[in-house]
Amino acid sequence: MDPAGGLAFGVGLVVVGVVVLAVGRGAARGSIPVNAAMGIRTAATMASEPAWRAGHGAAGPWLIAASVTAVGVGLVTLTLSIGLLVVGDESTAALALPLVGVLSFLALLTRAAVVANTAARALLDREP
Repeated sequence: MDPAGGLAFGVGLVVVGVVVLAVGRGAARGSIPVNAAMGIRTAATMASEPAWRAGHGAAGPWLIAASVTAVGVGLVTLTLSIGLLVVGDESTAALALPLVGVLSFLALLTRAAVVANTAARALLDREP
């Protein structure tokens, strides 16, 4: 991995992790209304404000896990990249951790979307 690229990738992961956490918490609290730009946007979560909040509330633990994963992997990637810059190495093995971290982050986001959709559907099914 090119150490300079690793630095940019690490910073990007940290930023994405913080944004996912902020948007998820804001949507669950109702400070971010149903919209077409951010949040977990499925047919069920976008059907109403209560469904939106219920979905994001249910997905909260998964969004937190995804955020912690992204920030953690981002910080480790930054540390690894700085270490590689110091020793002047470009190790392809250094790609393994960021790759596994990104795949884990995406898996957690996918689980959050499934949980949010299920919770929103359950709420919609109870409405008259």
